Amino acid sequence: SHGGGFVPFHNEFWYPQWAGTTIYRYDINYKYIGSFNVMRGQIMDISGDPSSDFYYTANWGYNTISKWSYDFKAKKETQHWKFSIGSTAGAVTADDKYVYAMRANGSTVWVLDKNTGKQIKTMNLGTWPGSTIYGSLHVFGNHLYAGTQSRWIHRYDKNTGKFDGTRIYSQASSIDNSAFDGK
Repeated sequence: SHGGGFVPFHNEFWYPQWAGTTIYRYDINYKYIGSFNVMRGQIMDISGDPSSDFYYTANWGYNTISKWSYDFKAKKETQHWKFSIGSTAGAVTADDKYVYAMRANGSTVWVLDKNTGKQIKTMNLGTWPGSTIYGSLHVFGNHLYAGTQSRWIHRYDKNTGKFDGTRIYSQASSIDNSAFDGK
């Protein structure tokens, strides 16, 4: 499947079933702890908010980026906003202020206000490898990390999209998802 992500508020890794609506939960030590069902499938990427229990999804064929919360006691999901990126949604990540989203193809990053979902700006990532991104976008510090089917993870300035020359090679034949817990 695609779309694994880390959810800091719960200190868990979440992996959705492709293309269904079940999300499987794993603790910080990768031990399976259960699952829950959500309203919308085709989750290409899922990213937990760094400072709350909200999470964000890139929903492939729906062409949307959405903000959600889930009440585990009531077993109820709530959608807080959704934003259309106009074509196939490929990746999403969030920091304390913004949500960063990409289509599956192309180097454009949509920067969204994380509270309202309104577009702040778009930017193009420099030195893009010209490859598809399947759920492997992360923000850490002042950088965006994008892993693509080219087997490389590239590092960019999160404010300008400028490539800083840092590339990390993956042993995988293709990066089809990733989850980053900040370590």
